[in-house]
Amino acid sequence: MSNEYISINHNRNNSRQLSVGVMMVFVSILTAFPMMATDMYMPALPSIKEQLNTTIELVNLTMSGFFFIISISGLVFGSLSDKFGRKPVIMVSLTLYIFASISCAISINIYFLIVSRLFQAIGCAGGMAVSSAIIKDFFEPEKKEKAFAIIGALTGFVPVTAPILGAWILAFTSWRGAFFVLTLLGVITLVFAFFYKETNHDLSKDSIVGSMGKLFVVLFNPSFARLVVLFALAPLGMMAFVGISSFIFQNTFGLSEQAYSYYFAANAALSVLAAIAYIRISQIIKPIKLITLSFVLSIVSGILTIFIGELHPALFLASIAVGSAAFALQRPPSMNIMIEQQDKNTGSASSLMFCFMGTFGSIGLVIISMDWSNRIVVLGAINVILGILSSLFWLYAKKRCKIPKNMI
Repeated sequence: MSNEYISINHNRNNSRQLSVGVMMVFVSILTAFPMMATDMYMPALPSIKEQLNTTIELVNLTMSGFFFIISISGLVFGSLSDKFGRKPVIMVSLTLYIFASISCAISINIYFLIVSRLFQAIGCAGGMAVSSAIIKDFFEPEKKEKAFAIIGALTGFVPVTAPILGAWILAFTSWRGAFFVLTLLGVITLVFAFFYKETNHDLSKDSIVGSMGKLFVVLFNPSFARLVVLFALAPLGMMAFVGISSFIFQNTFGLSEQAYSYYFAANAALSVLAAIAYIRISQIIKPIKLITLSFVLSIVSGILTIFIGELHPALFLASIAVGSAAFALQRPPSMNIMIEQQDKNTGSASSLMFCFMGTFGSIGLVIISMDWSNRIVVLGAINVILGILSSLFWLYAKKRCKIPKNMI
């Protein structure tokens, strides 16, 4: 009888482990969709500028507009997921994403592409907005931080592979091919989402307007509001690099689309390694101290970019990689701390987190797209300023928020 009990318990444990693994992959895909929708066509930005006879500012609007719209629409999806569940939101948003990706692929001019990208952003927003909420739904409190770290490592493979895949696509077709591939990935994910079992078992009984009002309830939580602004500063610097990297590597340093994709992938690979290392490092150095360290590394990255970034593409990459590693180390504990400020309305909290990150990221894209004489120096200055501001703000905010005991 005891052997039978052990066997049943063992099977349940195996089933749970499989379920956890599948959920990790699924949430990683949802989180990574904005990156896939951007990184895959980044190598083609200079050629889009030439083929559609437009400017860097308008080409980068397909990215800054994308991240701004994804941030705003994510607010709606996050609140709706608290009322109707995560699955309906994911299914509807993925369907829109598929049609918008097709529209991007057949764009006849830059304005058509910009509008199509805005709808693609709305399609990406649903899954991204509820991803953190799914983590809180599914995982026990003491497991969430590790889950965020693993998902950060998994999603980190997207910027490693997507630009390389995009460059390979460009070797055989035009930038339009990248959007057709994104369409196919959307279809595959939609099929995957069909089998996802709803994790929100405490649906809000409020009206749609009432559910949207929960956004203000969450935002008026001062400890959450302070943290969400603080941790949205890092994406500003990261997206400034993402938005201008293809022009710097290809136009300033004279690299090919394929060579640029390898440099970009190398930076992303270092971020993945940092995210993986976080799991081990956080057992030695408390996560709360790693957040402080990430801000210091951002300052170091900016200084290096200013003084040696112009000398060689490898030195520019090395300078930026320090900041990328800082962001990878910061992301798991920061996401965990933010979501812990809310005991309920986690869909709203999750969507607000990504709203602020996306909005600040789009600001970074707008700033770096201006007519600067030396964008490498500007990029370095952005990281220095953000690192200093974040350090000061963190000293104030960490004393006024709820921090999980295992992080202190």
